[in-house]
Amino acid sequence: MEMDLSMIEIVVPSLGPSEQEATVSGWGRKSGEAVAEDELLVELETDTGDFEIVAPSDGILTCTVLKGATVRVGQVLGYIT
Repeated sequence: MEMDLSMIEIVVPSLGPSEQEATVSGWGRKSGEAVAEDELLVELETDTGDFEIVAPSDGILTCTVLKGATVRVGQVLGYIT
């Protein structure tokens, strides 16, 4: 199976030295909706604070993790195509 090279992964970033997990507290857009570069994509909650992930480019969002899910650093949350 060939990977689509225009697909950009949205991953959980490093959250800090003691944080390895977060909870998806909300998505800025729904799957299938258009997003613009620097637009809020997803909000994450940890024991020590909240994190926002913004779109690295324009495209169409595909969410692969639901709101309320527990996620780990490096985990794919979705894609922009």
